[in-house]
Amino acid sequence: MAPCETTSCKRIPACCAAGREGDSGVNSVVDSTAGPKHCRRLQELLGYSDWRNFTNAIEKAKQSCETSAQLIVDHFVDVNKMIEVGKGGQREVSDIMLTRYACYLIAQNGDPKKEQIAFAQSYFAIQTRKRSA
Repeated sequence: MAPCETTSCKRIPACCAAGREGDSGVNSVVDSTAGPKHCRRLQELLGYSDWRNFTNAIEKAKQSCETSAQLIVDHFVDVNKMIEVGKGGQREVSDIMLTRYACYLIAQNGDPKKEQIAFAQSYFAIQTRKRSA
């Protein structure tokens, strides 16, 4: 598991989800008041080390989106960005800009054996209850 960026814990902690440790963690990725989020950032938070493994959850999330009569392009927007490699070099990689809804779908379709996925699923369930109350 990748450690949280804001603390020394070994999973996405409740403190990050609540936003008490700055703007890292699940809350910063899925904050409904902010704009779209980068999928590669979510990949790290959900404990996926390889993009190719994470794309399985993304594709399932896109299928769920379409089945729910939502337009995939409204929630998953393909983009490219430059990343640092080696000795100051850069390389272009594909990424996806996500809405909060897309983040939710990805968490729901992720590997439930991953502690970070289980935490994200719980986070979304709690937030949904709060919004409907």
